[in-house]
Amino acid sequence: LTKTGTSSPSAPHATPPLPSSSPPPNPPSRVSSDFNLTINQNNQNEGPEIDEAYETKVPLLEIIELPRGGVSVETQAVGHVQFGIPPETIKDSMRLGIAVPSVYIVP
Repeated sequence: LTKTGTSSPSAPHATPPLPSSSPPPNPPSRVSSDFNLTINQNNQNEGPEIDEAYETKVPLLEIIELPRGGVSVETQAVGHVQFGIPPETIKDSMRLGIAVPSVYIVP
């Protein structure tokens, strides 16, 4: 450093610049392409069976839109889950006669 507070490249104690090297290139994504290929092959083999199982075994959840915004969904695992947290939505839940959510998802 010089007396003015700026660095001087000709100063004997200056650190030499590092050799410029570009970051190493990313190796080809062989794992993910093989993985995607496997998933695609599995999906082709299971088509209608997966669709039917999804429609018959995955329950639909009731979605309740709250008057001041947000959406409440009742789950078996944790009770009501609310997506979005606008002000006064606890009062909305109470007025609608549904349980106050125990879990809130902030978008």
